[in-house]
Parts: sequence; structure tokens; C-alpha cells
Amino acid sequence: MACSCSPLFFVFLRKNLLYLRCNFLPLLCIFTGFIGVLTGYLHWSTKPVQHRLEEFEPKNEIVLKETYFPGNELDYIYYAPTSSNVEEIVDLLRLDLGIIPERLRAYNNSFEMQLDMEQQCRESCFAINFNQVPNRGSEGKFQFSLSSNQMRISPKKRYVNDEEINHQKDDDDYIRAGFLTLQHILDKQYMKYQELDKNYEVLVSSMPNLEVTSMDSHRLIYFGTLCSILFKVVLLSTFVVPFVEEKQNGLKEFLNLVTPMSFLNGLTFFLIRFVCYIALIIYVLVVGYVFKALGLICFAYVAVLFLLYILSTMSYAYLISVCFHSVFYAKIGGLVMLIIPYVFSFVRSWATSLAFVCFSTNAFLEGLDVFQTFSNKHREFGAADLFREIKYDSYRMFSVYFVLIFQSFLYALLYNYLGCVYPGPGGLKRPILFFLDFLYRLRVLMSVIIGHLTVSVTV
Repeated sequence: MACSCSPLFFVFLRKNLLYLRCNFLPLLCIFTGFIGVLTGYLHWSTKPVQHRLEEFEPKNEIVLKETYFPGNELDYIYYAPTSSNVEEIVDLLRLDLGIIPERLRAYNNSFEMQLDMEQQCRESCFAINFNQVPNRGSEGKFQFSLSSNQMRISPKKRYVNDEEINHQKDDDDYIRAGFLTLQHILDKQYMKYQELDKNYEVLVSSMPNLEVTSMDSHRLIYFGTLCSILFKVVLLSTFVVPFVEEKQNGLKEFLNLVTPMSFLNGLTFFLIRFVCYIALIIYVLVVGYVFKALGLICFAYVAVLFLLYILSTMSYAYLISVCFHSVFYAKIGGLVMLIIPYVFSFVRSWATSLAFVCFSTNAFLEGLDVFQTFSNKHREFGAADLFREIKYDSYRMFSVYFVLIFQSFLYALLYNYLGCVYPGPGGLKRPILFFLDFLYRLRVLMSVIIGHLTVSVTV
């Protein structure tokens, strides 16, 4: 078997190399266009780095109350539990904020307060739960908790400066929602209630930062996404269409009839293109590295992500080729099936998590997002970061690598199964559960072998 397999391997290898030779000019145009578009994009999107330090004007108490606190009549403030001390502090709070009494709603317990705010409030409302309020002139801790129906903060979520672009906003949700304003005024009025020295001034200002544009904050994602889309076009024209063309011409079924080693044709077809795609992507990554599109991420980690993506996507191309027996339909349907995974990248739901496992494109885009987050934080990506969860709703980089490898084997397994069940015109169709018969024969063979070994040992 080994002796007959080796010559046939080189025969099929030469056959597929001759195909590339005969189609050298079209392939050269496709690869040149791929490199040209990405290089042009990198050249166009590269701008001189600006090291100008931007300092924002601080905000005082008047600005916080007039600009960052809800002022509509339906913006209620709920508080609980009621007591004489609480009522006096809340009245001082109302006078300082300059709001009408109708905007304040008192409750006996915090459960009723939270329930009413969730069910009744349709605008921007706050709830104050007074846990401990000392009497006037007595020592003790003043403890309270604030909540809002407009501001949802998960204690598990890690907040990073990747969503909002520096130099464009000098505040955040904590300030914009009025949360900071209410907290400050409440502390100030408690000091007045206890007749403490309140002769101080509060200034709120953002941390000075370097100017960063939107393109810089998403540079790696844009570069990787464009590379992914263009690679799908290359894959369709140089992999899916030629492979379906062999099926349409009857060459695949002819090889199945003349030799049991016909799988070597598909293997050499795969290996030759895999080497070409690797050389293409490595060249593009080197160009991206020169144009600083990879940020602070080590070249090796990005290269591994791209190479695993190529391997998995080629296996996916094998899988979708089962659906087509005509080159015409392969061009149209293949493009649709290659583009469909991008739809799931626009939303965050259970379908996104499912697409991450099912489609190599979504796993690849998730890996780009992880790398971009590290780059935006001006942090280098090390081996220990492969297992780090950088954001609450993102995957670890090791998980991305593992899923891409898993998808490569899964697609290959499904292709071999569906290729036997739905071989196409002129092919030998096998039963849907044919693998069960194979497993039964394998078990019988193993039983016979074990029986012979047992007899030999006994003798």
C-alpha cells in the first residue's frame, strides 16, 4: 500500500501543479489584486502619530448640576426608608438641586422602592437606599446606596477605553447619567446636616491623554476584516470553483473508479493551495507590520491566528463544495455561504456565541477584537495573556486558537461524510448511517484479531 501510495501522490501533485501552471496569469492577477488592495488600504489609512497631550477643562459643582443632572418633571428620585433624619437630609438635597417636591417619592422599604422605579419610571430616575443615618450631632457612619434605571453597571465587567475615542469625550456614563452629581450633593448636604465645615470646592476632570482617532482604535480589526473578506474572494476563485469544476467534469468520480487512492487528488489540491495562501498571508502581514497595523501585538501571535484561520476556512470551503455540482451555482452560492458568517458579527446574542463555534470567520474576528483591546491599552501581548479574559463578554485567545483547530477537523469530517452520502451525479451513494456498518466491521475485525492473539498466547 505504501509503495503504491507514494508514486500516486507525486502523480496527483504534478497534475495539480500543472493546473496552476496553465492558469498562472489569472492566479497572478488575483493574488496581485489581493496584495495591492491591502497595501493601498494600509498606505491610505496610515497617518503621522500625534503626540499632542489633550487636557480637558474641569467641571465644578454648578456645571455638574446644570449639565449632568436630569431636569425633567418625570425624572423622579425615590428614597427609602422614611424617618425624620432622612426627610431632613432629602429636603436639603431638594433645595440644593432646585427640584420640585413632586419629583421626590418616599417608601418604607427598599424592595417597594426598586419595584416601583422599575415598573413606573419612564424617564431617568434614581433610587436612594439609606442604610444608616446618624442623628444630628452624633458620631457614626453615613451609609447609603444609589441606583438608576438608566445606568446598568455589571460588577464583573471590565471597563476599558476602547469603546469611546479619546479627545472626543471628556466624561463617561458615571458623570453623564447624573450619578456623580447626586452622590456629591448628598454627601455635601449630610455635612450641612451635621453642621460640619463644608467650605470646599469640587472639580471633576478627565485624565489627560494622547489624541487617538477612530481609525487608530480599530486599525487591526479593520485590516484583519478587509483581509478576511478579500481572502474569501481568493478562496472562491482559486479553491471552490476549480474543485467543483472537477466534479462537474466527472473527474472526481472517474478517479474513484480507477484507483482507491483518489483521495490523494484532494490532498495535493489542498496542500498546494495551502502553501500558496500561507506565502500570500505572510507577505501581507509583513506589510501590515511595516505600516504598524498590528499595534503592539507580537507578529508570531497574529501570524498563528491568520494561519489557523486559513486552515479552517479552507476546510469550510471543502464542506460547502458538497452543495454544488455546477461551477455556475458554485460561484453564486459559494459567495453567499462564505459571506453569511459576517452577519452574526453585528449583534451580540446567543446566535453570536453559536456562530463563534460554527464559523471560522466569527472566531477569527473575535481574536482580532482581543488583540485590538490589548493594543488600545498600550499593552504587549505575552504567552500568559493567551488565557486571560480581557473583557467580560469576550473569549480568551487560547479558546480562539482551539476553536479554529477544532473547526478544521470538524469541517473535514463533515465533508468526508457528506461526500459519501451526497456524491453528486454519477457517484456511488452510500446510506446515511453507513459509518455504523464500518464500525461494526471494525469491531468484528478487532474481535478476530484478539481471538487469534489469545490462541497464540495459550499455545
